Amino acid sequence: MSSAKTRTSSPISVKAAVEAVMQFLREVYSNTALLAVRLEEIELDEKRTEWLVTMSLAIPSGIVMLPNQRELKRFRVDAGTGQVKSMRIRD
Repeated sequence: MSSAKTRTSSPISVKAAVEAVMQFLREVYSNTALLAVRLEEIELDEKRTEWLVTMSLAIPSGIVMLPNQRELKRFRVDAGTGQVKSMRIRD
């Protein structure tokens, strides 16, 4: 029997997709202080196989006089398993 999670007929919830992205961010940015992480956009793709999640992150500039930089990141989350498949910079 395969150890991979099987795809269900209905996608994971919006909340589960966002939680998966937040966990991914905590792991990837474990050595960086992330401030004011915000959900910007979320949608289920037309095939209902992926959640497309856009988050904005405030990343400290490291210089006292400069404001924090805000970056937009776009995540693809498998709608069946909840696994984050990719993270890209979104303009």
